[in-house]
Amino acid sequence: MLLDNNPLKRMYTGLSRRYRECVMKRGWAMGQRPDQKDWNSKMANTPEGRVKRVVTKQLKELGAYYFFPMTGGYGKSGVPDIIACYNGHFFGIECKAGKNKPTALQEKNLRDIKEAGGRSFVINEENMYAVSGVMKNAISK
Repeated sequence: MLLDNNPLKRMYTGLSRRYRECVMKRGWAMGQRPDQKDWNSKMANTPEGRVKRVVTKQLKELGAYYFFPMTGGYGKSGVPDIIACYNGHFFGIECKAGKNKPTALQEKNLRDIKEAGGRSFVINEENMYAVSGVMKNAISK
């Protein structure tokens, strides 16, 4: 039950909470989609989000196919943060910030990717700008 008679709130009740927050904060018109910067602003402000943003920028520049797997519900736990394909090669990229390290399950999944013929690695603030070089080097071997 809505306690507020604001017409914008009534129009957007069937949409996700984050989308509604963006609409109410920015005052967008019905049917207008927020730009990507506003939509992803919460993820980009975390240290790990910054690492992911730098990695995805390099993947876009390479022309690689990539996605962020959703692991909740029916998904598999411990899957790398980014799954990518570049020049026909499979990559599993785990992003970490600060002194964080992959969990045992994440390490197992990274190992499984390598055993299946793919490539996997952990990216942090120290090596986040070297992703394109690492991927190019990996496929040249």
